[in-house]
Amino acid sequence: MAAASGGGGRAPLGPANRQALQPAAVNKPPPGPLGFTQCHTGWMDKQEAAFKGWLNAVLVPAAAEGGESDEGAAAQLHALASRRLVARLRGLLWQLYSQDAELISVMLKVEQRINSGQMRMRDEEATMKNVKEGARARAVLASYHPLWLRLGMEVVCGSAVAGDDAPAAPAHLAAFVREQFFKDPQLAKQHPASSKAYWAALARLVLKRCLLLVALLDRVAAAPALPAAAPLLFRRDSKLKASAQASRCWPGSPVLAELVQPRLVGEGDVGRTLGRLGYRLGYEQDPRRELDFAVSNMAADLRDGLRLCKLAELLTGACHPRFFDSTRFPSDRRPVRLANLQLALDQFARAGLPPQQAGQQRQQQGGSTAAAAGCTTAAADLVDGDRQQTLCLLWRLILHFQLPQLINLSAVRAEVELVRAKAAQAAPVAGSAAAAGGAGSAAAAAAPLAPQEEVAAGSPHVAALLEWCAAVASLYGLPVRGFGACFADGSVFCLLVHHYLGHAYVALKDVYRPAAGGEGGEEAPAAAAGWAGPASTVSGQLEGARRNFGMVQGVVQSLGGIPPIVSAEDFAECGHDEKGCILFTAFLCQRLLEISKEERAAMVIQRRWRNRQQDKPGAPGWALRFAAARRRGVAAVVRLQAVWRGRAVRRQYQQQRQAAICIQAAYRGRRQRRAFFHHMVVPRMLQAGLAAKRRLEGSRYEGRLARAATRVQVLRRGTVQRRAFLRQRSAAVAIQAAVRRWQQRSRFVQQRAAAVAVQAHFRGGAARRQLARQRAAAVCLQAAWRRWHARRRFLRLRASAVAIQAAWRARQARALLQQHRAAQRVQAAWRGYATRKRRQQQQAAAVAIQAAWRGHAAQRAFQRRRCAAVAIQAAVRRWRQRARFLRQRAAAVAVQAGWRGYAVRHLLRRTRAAVAIQSAARGFLARRRLARAAAAAATIQAAVRRWRERRRAAAVAAVRRQMREMAALMREYQRRTAAALHIQAAYRGHVGRKEYRRLLAAQLEAQRRQAAREAAALAVIAPWAETFRDRAWFLRARRAALLLQAWWRLRYARRQAAAVALQAAARRLLARQRLLRSRRAALTVQTAWRGANVRATHPRRKQLADIRLRLAAAAADAAAAPHRSLGARTHAHLDALLASKHPASAVAALTGLALCTEAVPACCDIVVVGGGLPVLLGVVRAPCRSKEAAEALRAALACLANICRAGPHADAVFGAGNFLPSLGDHLQQQRDKEEVFMSVVALWQRLVCSPAPGAAARAQSLARQPDVLSKLEGVARLLALKLSADQKYLTKLEQQKGSDTSARQATKALLSTSRQLRALRGVLAATGASAEGASGGGGGNDTPLLLGKNTLVRAVLREQQ
Repeated sequence: MAAASGGGGRAPLGPANRQALQPAAVNKPPPGPLGFTQCHTGWMDKQEAAFKGWLNAVLVPAAAEGGESDEGAAAQLHALASRRLVARLRGLLWQLYSQDAELISVMLKVEQRINSGQMRMRDEEATMKNVKEGARARAVLASYHPLWLRLGMEVVCGSAVAGDDAPAAPAHLAAFVREQFFKDPQLAKQHPASSKAYWAALARLVLKRCLLLVALLDRVAAAPALPAAAPLLFRRDSKLKASAQASRCWPGSPVLAELVQPRLVGEGDVGRTLGRLGYRLGYEQDPRRELDFAVSNMAADLRDGLRLCKLAELLTGACHPRFFDSTRFPSDRRPVRLANLQLALDQFARAGLPPQQAGQQRQQQGGSTAAAAGCTTAAADLVDGDRQQTLCLLWRLILHFQLPQLINLSAVRAEVELVRAKAAQAAPVAGSAAAAGGAGSAAAAAAPLAPQEEVAAGSPHVAALLEWCAAVASLYGLPVRGFGACFADGSVFCLLVHHYLGHAYVALKDVYRPAAGGEGGEEAPAAAAGWAGPASTVSGQLEGARRNFGMVQGVVQSLGGIPPIVSAEDFAECGHDEKGCILFTAFLCQRLLEISKEERAAMVIQRRWRNRQQDKPGAPGWALRFAAARRRGVAAVVRLQAVWRGRAVRRQYQQQRQAAICIQAAYRGRRQRRAFFHHMVVPRMLQAGLAAKRRLEGSRYEGRLARAATRVQVLRRGTVQRRAFLRQRSAAVAIQAAVRRWQQRSRFVQQRAAAVAVQAHFRGGAARRQLARQRAAAVCLQAAWRRWHARRRFLRLRASAVAIQAAWRARQARALLQQHRAAQRVQAAWRGYATRKRRQQQQAAAVAIQAAWRGHAAQRAFQRRRCAAVAIQAAVRRWRQRARFLRQRAAAVAVQAGWRGYAVRHLLRRTRAAVAIQSAARGFLARRRLARAAAAAATIQAAVRRWRERRRAAAVAAVRRQMREMAALMREYQRRTAAALHIQAAYRGHVGRKEYRRLLAAQLEAQRRQAAREAAALAVIAPWAETFRDRAWFLRARRAALLLQAWWRLRYARRQAAAVALQAAARRLLARQRLLRSRRAALTVQTAWRGANVRATHPRRKQLADIRLRLAAAAADAAAAPHRSLGARTHAHLDALLASKHPASAVAALTGLALCTEAVPACCDIVVVGGGLPVLLGVVRAPCRSKEAAEALRAALACLANICRAGPHADAVFGAGNFLPSLGDHLQQQRDKEEVFMSVVALWQRLVCSPAPGAAARAQSLARQPDVLSKLEGVARLLALKLSADQKYLTKLEQQKGSDTSARQATKALLSTSRQLRALRGVLAATGASAEGASGGGGGNDTPLLLGKNTLVRAVLREQQ
């Protein structure tokens, strides 16, 4: 007998081994056959148990049933299927890690950003040492399924958590995360322990690992090649269910935000930052996937339809991968269950499940005589729990979907042939007894199928499965004729396992088999359906069957992937279920053939490895094998060269032959067409012309008059139509120009983006397409030449008839000219009256439109002014509160000032946003009340609208695609047309020049001949001179008429084409506008709905509601008190300033104006228009000798700086008389008062240093005023000298260790002087003045101030700088 580790087949049993399988027969036969006739519903219970085991195996695979705490898929590490699943998932992860070019490129960009320091952890050392942070990070990682987490960290870290076959306990996995994932032994060796470099490198490494782990698991979870038995990415009890984006189904935060976001420095939205690098995560775990699909009670569990839909997705997953996502959940109502079940049945029908015909439903058991009444499975039957219909449907699914997935017909038939071949080889080796047994086995294998097993012949997969079982069992002398009594004791299953796995799994001495009776090994008819065993009792037979099934179940558990469908109890009680036996045998066949295939592959690899070892240099016989292989290679190369050379010669001959055939065909066709034209077309044309001439001459005078009147009417109508057409054409040209302008602008944006790719592709293929273009151009040229030549001949033949018609029509036209002129005068009068009436109506309509528009514009302007007044009032109130708060909390000045300044600038936008939010909220409340009243209708409408939007989106995409294709075709057509025109022009020029030279020579020759004949012909021609002149005039008139007709036809054709193109463009534009309007409306509705949904579910909705209430209250207060607006306050302060006799004493008014102009730019216009600018300039020109005057000067300077934000106002201030010298004087006088000095310098900066338009011109104008510029430079020199003196004094104090108070005051004075000098130098730099001239030669450099040795000095410098 072959060893257990050998090939897939086994030799037949010898006499010694067969004796262990054939115990002695008992004297008393067992009871009658235990069929299903003893129990009316027993077959249903057994079928339900078998199908329940199959459903649990398909819906809840064994590899995913393990608890999430013990790695789920690897919980049964002893099972071969679990190890195969783990290996497959690990291979899939490694493939993504090493071969996914997109993932590698993205992670390289992320790694470069991390290494450069643009993305780093906050306080690396503290973060990595913090135990609490580490526990939080491990908790986030623990949200993944343990199997996925283990495999992902093995790929990322490059080391195994445990052995390949050893289970990884939760403690081992946690230790690996703590010691290997968040630490690295190699870094500890490279850097000193607990050094900053070590912690920084470790933080970068951990950040890279975290991002790589999240990206890798996200991609593998969405991979199409993911096995069905793979577990979900996240644990069922985890709060995190998405990788990056917040899920609509799960309210928790995504993994990326929880793991990386809180630990980064300077990153707002880490997902958006990484998205710009191409790092995108999209996995979101559907809660429906987390349902428990296990079937405990088939009558109740299949009613909701979810499990049946899941089964449909698994069985027909190749056609519809995401079919289960379209189910309805929860399915607690009957309509929902019916919808889910109908969805599953439709899916099965689309996948190829044929409808069950009446009378075709077989009996559920061979002994039962009751046929199935209902043949067609309906969703209502499944919801009602009809067992018979449910079992019938499941068996149909097994036959049409499950068995084809398990059984490969070609592979099974090849395996059967292999088994029979091995049996034939082993037959001569056996002895005489074995020969007798072999004959009996062959007879048993060739025996016909039992009548009760004819169901197997109805399906090719079942028939192939039965043939395989019979072939294997025949090796052991056991006949198998069907899935009935032959499988009752389990011996066939044991022999199948022994044949493929050997004694290591099943020993032949332990296999129980019933005794055989009769000659040739054939079983007795009485014992064929009963039990036989080593004992004479039925209990002994049952014990033997239980032992067989126990061994089979042990093998099934070790192999994995085979559901527990059959057992000894099912076979003992009322007989076994044939369909469950077929299903179990199919699963067993799949697993055994897979193992056999792997063993054969291992043998092939071993054989290849041995051959490779023999082919190495130095092995025995290596030189001879190498020489033979080289000779075979040379012979193959010679044969390939000969074949290639022969192919090249044959190809060249074929090309030449085809070219010759084309040339001959073209020449023969041209000759035949020319002969046909001369012999058939020309005579017919001449005959038609003569017949028309005779009919014209023989017509009567009345007929001619009628035709003339008809022609006059036609001409008149043509004139009217032409004038109407001209008016329409002028309008169409205007519309066409606008449409083309819009098209060209939109095309330019698209063409500029695609220009680089199109040019590269075009230049790359230009050389290859050159020959094709020349050939096409030549063909077009030949066609045009032939068409022109034929048309010229036709025109010459038709000239006589056309000339007669043109002459007659010209005569009739001259006769009716007077009538036409009279009609024109009448029409002109009528058009004048109609035009004047239409103009009066248009003027009245224009007046009405203008009145309506002006009213609308006035209302809109009033609304804008009102909103601006409200904003100004709110800003003034906020400023007062801000001043009071600044006095109380000086420490928060910087933060609050920045925030409130931002709020002031965006107050108007926020007010509008609040109004929009309120309107959307009211609309949402109304829609919600309506939705509560008609929920079902709203659902249907939403579905219909989504369908319409998808259809509109598809239509838009199709239109855009067609437009792009049309543009490409137009460009290609224009290019080809230009090339053809160029070639045609060149060819026509060549032909024309050649024809011109020939005609010129002929003309000269004719002139010489004519000169010789003129004298002789003069006497003959003289009597006919008058006739000749008339004929010449007639010929000229005919040529002119022909030219006019051709021009008019060409122009009419062009106008028709232009009108068609214009209409198409206009329709396309109108359709696009309608589509855009529909999309904007849909987007508006969607935006309002989403905003309402977000506001309803926002965690801070109460705070937002309070903010809206406060905004509404503020708006109401502003509407109730218009005098408190900024505009009103600006007018009040301006009136107070103008009413003051001494403007310098109106400090409060000036301060108020400064605040108003700083808050709102419109207040600056109020001050300028109200006449406040001269007063402000007067305050600046006035001398500053008191404290009140200094405060007034400071406020006036602030007002002027705010007013200068506008270009025209800045020019007016800059050009005021004696203003710039006054500013220079103030700089000299107020240099000891830093606040006033800085106010003056700020005004200078606003005039000459701002980036606003006109600042550069003002700076150049200031540079041309030497008196003012000299004052500024003088002040700068004084400040530089003072700065140098202050530095020397401070150095002296530090050296002498003077008092702390003096040092502090000196330091503050030094900093103040430095700031003043720096600001003034900026103004001088804008005018182009040299910095050396303003430095004064003493300590005027712009180098930063160095910290002194004194502690107080250093503190003051830090505080001020």
